[in-house]
Amino acid sequence: IVPVRLCPAVFCKRKTAKAGDKMIKAIDVHGHFGPVGGFPQKEKEKELMSLTLEEVEKSYRAAEIERAFISPADGIFFFGDRTLEEANHIMYQLSMEKEWLYQWAVVHPEIPDSFVQAERLLQSEKCVGIKIHPDAHGYHISEYGSKIFEFASRYHATVETHSGDRLSPPEAF
Repeated sequence: IVPVRLCPAVFCKRKTAKAGDKMIKAIDVHGHFGPVGGFPQKEKEKELMSLTLEEVEKSYRAAEIERAFISPADGIFFFGDRTLEEANHIMYQLSMEKEWLYQWAVVHPEIPDSFVQAERLLQSEKCVGIKIHPDAHGYHISEYGSKIFEFASRYHATVETHSGDRLSPPEAF
């Protein structure tokens, strides 16, 4: 789903490709960058997933992906000193500097300030909606889903979520 404030025709024009045709513009609506120290995987998997923003940009350019909706990995998989709010703020700054980069505002229902921050971020043309990750954040969606989706509804915000894991079974949404 492409948020209303972004014109789908700019990103998703479909046609039959022929030799010499310009490539179809592409958009990635679910990306991450940065260290995933809190990600519950083996070290090699963490290493493969811990891409810098420069590495992500290089791979997108090679694949001719022109826009990306990204949330910072350390805003989802907490570790170290950076807080969720700091990760969101850094992502906002980067999205304002880079034309191809758009932001998901990560919210956590047990961190009230994340909603206050998301309210501000959602005013930006570079913020495409709200990102939640019940399993990484350690809450059951059935306990907090209403709070999250009521907030999103007030701001007409798209919500990107993970589902199908222990704390986020599809039927709980």
